[in-house]
Amino acid sequence: MKITILTICPEQFGDFRRTPLIARAEDSGLLELKIVDIRDYAPGSFRQVDDSPYGGGAGMILRCQPVLDALDAVRTEASHTIILAPVGKTYTQSDAHRLAQLNHLILVCGHYEGLDARIYPSADELLSVGDYVLTGGELPAMVVVDSLMRLVKGSMKEESTLEESFEQGLLEYPQYTRPAYFKGMKVPEILLSGNHEAIADWRRKEALRITKLLRPDLLETAGDAAATAASAADRCPESELAELSAVRAKYRTITKTLIERSISISTMESCSAGLVASLLTDTEGSSSILKGAFVTYCNEAKIMQGVPPEVIRRYGVYSLETAEEMALACRSAYNAQIGVGITGTMANADPENQDSVPGEIYLAIASDAGIRSRKLILPSVPDRLTGKLKAADALADDLLALLKDPYSS
Repeated sequence: MKITILTICPEQFGDFRRTPLIARAEDSGLLELKIVDIRDYAPGSFRQVDDSPYGGGAGMILRCQPVLDALDAVRTEASHTIILAPVGKTYTQSDAHRLAQLNHLILVCGHYEGLDARIYPSADELLSVGDYVLTGGELPAMVVVDSLMRLVKGSMKEESTLEESFEQGLLEYPQYTRPAYFKGMKVPEILLSGNHEAIADWRRKEALRITKLLRPDLLETAGDAAATAASAADRCPESELAELSAVRAKYRTITKTLIERSISISTMESCSAGLVASLLTDTEGSSSILKGAFVTYCNEAKIMQGVPPEVIRRYGVYSLETAEEMALACRSAYNAQIGVGITGTMANADPENQDSVPGEIYLAIASDAGIRSRKLILPSVPDRLTGKLKAADALADDLLALLKDPYSS
């Protein structure tokens, strides 16, 4: 497969071409990747490729002449041209399968404030990698090339792509590796049974359950493959979906209240805290109030950002005191008005931690009103996701109570 990329930043593709998948594809002749510098087609000693927009406005626009001249130089009757831009159709796995069958694909990378609109009619289609804005089309071009090379026969083991997320209209089932037991978390017994038929059935059911829980929209647009998987698997309990919907509604209320009152919040990293943060970001405008503590998984990074080392050392000690220390450190380190700390186990005790008790979760909220903390007892839950959801639900109640109290005025 031949792929030609038109860009004003060819240097961005140096490291990309050295990544294992792309390097192997090029070395084996499966991929012929050509990077074309649009500046080579700009006239004058300064090779100017951009200019200010007619009608005024901030930023610069890529000019027609150099882009279209570069496109004309590489395009043939057999080539298919795609402009990567926010106005395009959202790129999907089905698009990847379609494009992987082409002999020659041309990707045009926008930059600055975008392309002169007269360039768009020269493309066969417009694609976007998501509803957000990037500096240029170079990263989306890499996304497209990487996704295509995974599908080109011979680039990787074919069976590796068959059950990935989106291939059957569903998210992929959970995967595990050694050790079988780690810090209170056990690999499902069925995966250790050696019963491949039962394992395959479990995976189908898990793929459906996770899709219905996390991405129900996929089921609405999925094809026959997802429908077959749905009929073959047990239905995800309606109560579980209802609970998720109710928790999401609580967090939308919390986030909207925080935004209205300009109250910032941050969560100390943990599996449950990550879910809390994702629920908080489920509402438009959340970036104005949510601080980024929950994405910091490296202890060294936490220390550099101001989390005291003694708090990190106590992170594995499950207690109210630890949760409170996490909430205080989180609030202080990330300059948030509300800090959240969560620690504990789900349904299993951690044999390496003498303080662990099955199903005990400790929640703490630090604010101007002081510290609120409590212990949450979880009965045996079918999986960690359900347990995290219950912890997030309990914390939502605490946050709502806090917002009705000292922040009511």
